[in-house]
Amino acid sequence: MKFLPHYDEKIFLQRVEIYKNLLKKFNQIHNLTQLKNIDENIQDSIEILNFIDLTKAQNIADIGSGAGFPAIFLSFLLDSRFYLFEPNAKKSAFLRSVKVECELKNLHIIKEKVQNHKAEFKADFITSRALMKAKDLIQICRFLSDENTTFILYKGSEAKKKCKTLKTIKFMKINGVNTAFLTPQIPRTRLDYDINPLSHRHDTPLLLFFATAPRFLYILFG
Repeated sequence: MKFLPHYDEKIFLQRVEIYKNLLKKFNQIHNLTQLKNIDENIQDSIEILNFIDLTKAQNIADIGSGAGFPAIFLSFLLDSRFYLFEPNAKKSAFLRSVKVECELKNLHIIKEKVQNHKAEFKADFITSRALMKAKDLIQICRFLSDENTTFILYKGSEAKKKCKTLKTIKFMKINGVNTAFLTPQIPRTRLDYDINPLSHRHDTPLLLFFATAPRFLYILFG
C-alpha cells in the first residue's frame, strides 16, 4: 500500500482470520451481515491507504460500524485511536469481541448514536460505509468534526447518482493530478457534475473517486 509500505502482514492476516471466525459464529445467531465475499470487502476497506495518508492521524471515528467495515481493518494496520459508533447492541457486542480477541488497545466501541455523544476530541478522519446521505452524516457528526476533519465515505453503486444532491467547491489533487474520479474502466478521467457550492459550515473541497474495487465510491471532504 502506497501510504503503508511496511506493515506486519502476518499479524494482519492472523487478525483477519480471527475476525472471520468470530463473524461466522455471530452470524449463525444474529445475522450481522449478508456480505458474501468477505475478502473483497476487506480489500475495499483498506484500499484508501493507496490514496490517503492516515498514518499520522490521532483520532479516527467510524459511524454506523455494523460488522466493522472499514474501520476494523484499518485499525489492524494503524496505530491511530479508533472510535466505532454502533448503537445496535448485537453489532456492538460483536465489535467488542473482535477488539478483545485481536487485542486492539487502540479500538474503542461506543454503543451510542454519534449525534448523542458529547465527544471530548475532534476526529482527524471520519469514515462511514453506505449509512446515509453525505450531507446528513456531516450534520450528525458536528460534535466530532471541525475544519481539520476529513470525511471518508464509502458509497455503493448508486453513489454517482446520489452525488448530484451534494454541492462541491473544487476538486483536489492526488499526487499532483487534479482528479475527480479514478475508475478501473476510465482511469484518470475527469467526470464533471453540475453541482452548486456546498451549503455547509466547513469551507472545504470535495473529492470524488473510485478506488481499484469498482463497487465502492470514496467521497472525501478535507
